[in-house]
Amino acid sequence: MGSARKAEAIVIIFLIVVISTIFIGKSIIKIPKENIKSEDWNVSFKKDTAKVTDGSVKNAFTILDDNNISFETSFSKTYEFYEASVVVENKGNLDAYLKRISLKGLTKEQEKYLTYSFAFGENDIKDISNGFNIKLPSKSEVPFKIKIEYKNPYYGDEVKVSATVTLDFESE
Repeated sequence: MGSARKAEAIVIIFLIVVISTIFIGKSIIKIPKENIKSEDWNVSFKKDTAKVTDGSVKNAFTILDDNNISFETSFSKTYEFYEASVVVENKGNLDAYLKRISLKGLTKEQEKYLTYSFAFGENDIKDISNGFNIKLPSKSEVPFKIKIEYKNPYYGDEVKVSATVTLDFESE
């Protein structure tokens, strides 16, 4: 009789564990979705912050989408420059990292007599050929500046520049 009671006690304990597991599982499933936070980063150029900030020449500067800006300008004298800025914001709840900046639209000829540099927050970037890892914390904003300068004399007509700058972000 002792072993029958022992077996009965084991079955009862097993049933209690199974029933408890079912009730706990059901209560977890019923948690409203709005209580679950998604983890992401959401980086974009802040609308209405694109502006030409300095320079001897001033022309168009436009936000194309979340990661691309474009500008057009022209130079007629050595050492003229064009500088523009825009605010980059991370509305997400994860940090994002600036990994690459690409500048498209300059011809090989223009690259010979134009220099360009960028500033992302406190980081001055002269060389975009190598990648980097610049942190943009969640829920933050930083200024992004681009500067194009006509350094080397070009013996020809006015130098017209039309280019697109792309910022590539990743999580760490």
